[in-house]
Amino acid sequence: MKIETKHCCQLMSDFLNDPRIPIGYSAAYREYYIKLRSTTSIQLMFYCPWCGVKLPKDLRDEFLDIFYDQLKLNLKPGLGTLETPGLPEEFKTDAWWKKRGL
Repeated sequence: MKIETKHCCQLMSDFLNDPRIPIGYSAAYREYYIKLRSTTSIQLMFYCPWCGVKLPKDLRDEFLDIFYDQLKLNLKPGLGTLETPGLPEEFKTDAWWKKRGL
């Protein structure tokens, strides 16, 4: 019986759920990343290190285009884009890009 996973493979799902492993997934930006030690920086991942599959293109640029151009929002000091007042709830999850077929 095949186990359903929302990521490319079961190992990716398992490691994303393991707080000891410095990788993450942002549903809002559809991006997989490695958390860089002792910083707030990240390194995007383009292939799964366990099964080798090419990961989907991240949608950060598309998100920011909508954020600035369509929603007319601006970043507030000390807040990230996902914490911006007035940001519709759908943009805090994967709902915005699924709705648009991205």
